[in-house]
Amino acid sequence: TAALDVIGASHAYDVGAGEVVAMDHLVLRRDSTGKGRERPCAFELVYLSRHDSSVFGIEVARVREEMGRRMAEEDDIEADVVVGVPETSYPAAMAYSEVRGIPCRLGFVRTGTHSRSALKPSQLERAIALQLKLNPVRSSVAGKRVVLVDDSVVRGNTLKHVVSTLRRRGATEVHVRVCSPRLLNGCPFGTEVPPADELIAASLDDHTLSAVIGCDSMSFLRLEDLLEVVGRYGIRPCAHCFGGGLGGEGDG
Repeated sequence: TAALDVIGASHAYDVGAGEVVAMDHLVLRRDSTGKGRERPCAFELVYLSRHDSSVFGIEVARVREEMGRRMAEEDDIEADVVVGVPETSYPAAMAYSEVRGIPCRLGFVRTGTHSRSALKPSQLERAIALQLKLNPVRSSVAGKRVVLVDDSVVRGNTLKHVVSTLRRRGATEVHVRVCSPRLLNGCPFGTEVPPADELIAASLDDHTLSAVIGCDSMSFLRLEDLLEVVGRYGIRPCAHCFGGGLGGEGDG
């Protein structure tokens, strides 16, 4: 709904599964096959949507805050500061900070125009996008043990770059907390999730993944926690990319 907000429009309703809405001059038409099956996308709530939007009738920022709280409730790592990876992880990072009582600081400033580096088609494009994407705030992390909160891990390139940058700027420890489950599968419905052989968390345990990323420790939100958080809003999402079911009635 953020796209509607910025042009001064109001949100009337969500287009249903199998429904088509068409406008011809001043005539609005709605048609439906009556056979649509809703499969709300979990990755939409975790990463794709802006956190000032509402999707599937849910305020995205609120869901991400709840994921951050759940992550914090199950964590006991000692740290001096919490930093969120810009910008989709900010709600989760602030909620994690609140629950743990660890101050949250601005660790990075986004430079240039917004670009999803994890979804760039080539390695060269992803590397260039990473270098131009974020600039660190040295005083926030120098000499400190950092909990780095991220919303998801796709190929791991952004996370490697961010952890390396924190080290160079003087962070003494970097502990990564990912407020979503591991991405294990590509999307059968066309969402921009790479195939499983390109997903870094699909085949590595936390210890090995920490070594590859370069952090001191790493953990993910459990799938059952994600489903419970979203389920409070009456939604059974498609969580196939996270190793879950395709969503909807009768699906596991």
